[in-house]
Amino acid sequence: ILWLAAAGGALLLIILIVVSVSRPAAPPITSVLATPPGAAPEPAMDNAEAESRAVARTELQRFQQAADDARRLLTECEQELAAWDREVESELTGKRGRAVAAETETLERFSAVYGQPRTAKTELDACRERLATLLQPVAAALASNTAYVPSADANSKLSAERKFAQSAQKTLHDVRQDALSVFADAERKGHGGTQTLKEALADLELRQ
Repeated sequence: ILWLAAAGGALLLIILIVVSVSRPAAPPITSVLATPPGAAPEPAMDNAEAESRAVARTELQRFQQAADDARRLLTECEQELAAWDREVESELTGKRGRAVAAETETLERFSAVYGQPRTAKTELDACRERLATLLQPVAAALASNTAYVPSADANSKLSAERKFAQSAQKTLHDVRQDALSVFADAERKGHGGTQTLKEALADLELRQ
């Protein structure tokens, strides 16, 4: 009886070993958790592809930063336009403008400054729209983490837009400062008059 019991136990052990060996291994817990039900697992990225995407992302971020800088300059241009209206245009009928109109020399100086070409708001808006168009594929690529990089043509266009914004900002700032300088000089001379600067400019234009 003891012999039969021992033989039965050995046979049961052999059956358990065979079943455990033939059963397929369960997937790792991390794999099960990382892959949604019904979705194919994402293929592993090799080193070359990972490096390519990292380089592309650096280029995309550089492009984005350059575009942001151009848009910052456009905002400064808009601020300069507002300051011109507030500090210069308002004086065409104001007290400081009358001081300029009271003397021919300061009037002629102001006329030269006032006649300088200045970037219009519509030009700034057009530049901002062009920048938005250039940034559309860049924003999409940053969101999807692809290996896309902006073309040489896109970089050239971005550089041109940034130069435009930079030049416009400098011109608008410098012209406004020149006009304020004329106002300050006229005030130091202490001249006053009844004719507005707007009327004096119109008369000067007729004489010329």
